[in-house]
Amino acid sequence: MSDWKSRFAVLGAAASAVLAAKALRQLWLFAKLGLLDPPVRKFKGEWALVTGGSEGVGKAVAAELASHGLHVLLVSRSQAKLDAAAAEIRSKHSNVQVRTYAADLTQRHSLDALLGHLAETHTPITVLVANAGGAVPRFASYWDFSDSEEAAMQALNGTACYVLVKRLLPGMVQRGKGSVVAVSSVAHRLGAYLAPYGAEKAKMNALCNALHHELHGSGVTAQAMKPAAAGAAETAAAEGPAGAVAGSGGNGTGAATAGSASPFANTTSPPSSGSSTSDVAAAMASMRPTVTMPAAETAAAALVRSIGRGGPVVTPYWGHSLSEALLLDAWWPPELGKCIEGRVARSLKSSYDARIAAAQAG
Repeated sequence: MSDWKSRFAVLGAAASAVLAAKALRQLWLFAKLGLLDPPVRKFKGEWALVTGGSEGVGKAVAAELASHGLHVLLVSRSQAKLDAAAAEIRSKHSNVQVRTYAADLTQRHSLDALLGHLAETHTPITVLVANAGGAVPRFASYWDFSDSEEAAMQALNGTACYVLVKRLLPGMVQRGKGSVVAVSSVAHRLGAYLAPYGAEKAKMNALCNALHHELHGSGVTAQAMKPAAAGAAETAAAEGPAGAVAGSGGNGTGAATAGSASPFANTTSPPSSGSSTSDVAAAMASMRPTVTMPAAETAAAALVRSIGRGGPVVTPYWGHSLSEALLLDAWWPPELGKCIEGRVARSLKSSYDARIAAAQAG
């Protein structure tokens, strides 16, 4: 009997040591990402390109980069929203240049035109934030998404990012400096009912992990940033639901989004289930910033602080990182972890369905 007690005691001590080590690592990451000076400051005076930069998290990221002295080029589909975002950033950061370029990033010819514009205007990009994303019309089983809906999700969440990364990286490597940030999402793990979207985010994470090793010693970094949902922008939160909602947005639909983390944005065709992008936007607009759903500015500040720091795949905001660690990471046995993932995905679907129904009824 004493032998069994001794074995259980050793096993318990080992498990406690593993959990303590993971907790210490999490605390170290919080301190490293949140307390040290942002590495992006070394790029003062350089150009940053932010896709989906006309509203929400994308605009907030551009403003945060401008606050560190970087010139910013905002890209999205709506010129009117771009002009408004640029004017707002210029009013707060008059020491930097703010330019805009309207493009539909789901179209390859628009991507090529953007790259041609950079060459013609001699605008070397040192920081790329591939933030535009979304185009998910609803929560649904994979087989219920039409081919055109899946293609739209792949174009915006995948191809748009990959083309810009592949074409802009050689210049960064040649100059020996730069950072690529692909805004991913925790949906690569909570991808149930968002399968095409989650698959692109998983591919994005894998790409940045490979680039992390390929770029070793080049002076260039590549990272996939994994935010979860963000609430309304701080200024919009004070205005009520009519204010802007956090998001990569940027394609002129007005849909709510949180970078690429909240997938309901940039929808290019009406959802076939009866809900609409505006219904989802209204549902998201009813949410207010919390510890686990921060304001757009808070999420953006965390993302910018993490550029060039934390490894190839990073969850930049501490509230999202803590939630992911407690709910999804290997704090639990694998079987229990998978059970938790499934329950969280089903709970999210039920929550969004309820919000959409309420928005439609209202």
